Amino acid sequence: MTPSRSPYSGLMTTIPFSGGMGVSAKSHTSNRMMWWTPAVSAFFLNCSIKPSSEISNTQALMDKLAGAMQTIEPIDVEMIHVNDYDVKYGVANDMGAGDQWPQILEKISSCNIFIMGMPIWMGVRSSVAQLVIERLDGSTKYLSPGLAVCRILAARMI
Repeated sequence: MTPSRSPYSGLMTTIPFSGGMGVSAKSHTSNRMMWWTPAVSAFFLNCSIKPSSEISNTQALMDKLAGAMQTIEPIDVEMIHVNDYDVKYGVANDMGAGDQWPQILEKISSCNIFIMGMPIWMGVRSSVAQLVIERLDGSTKYLSPGLAVCRILAARMI
């Protein structure tokens, strides 16, 4: 069996399937066998220092990227703003009481494509992005080995 190619660098695979499993995926029939292509999910993490209630260039860029991805092939997209969560400083997957990083880590480990959006000033990423990178460093053993990780930088739009 040859895996199908996708615009997402081979993240989608084609798997023989006899039906009846109730999976949420695209399916099509070829000869006598049904094939299903797993749904691709993208998780966007907004690392802007602005509150999510304010308009940000980072969110605008993330929205454009998600829209462009949707024109290639329908995918499940979820976006969250790190500042809406109580993420503690540290390099472990769980820093104890009140730490909401495990909720974000679960979303990262269950997606196919992980994209961090962040503002940059004078070539430096935001402090929120640095916090996420440090937490990811301590959590890498909990992530899927096939996860495609991307980073987008949102420069000041003039």
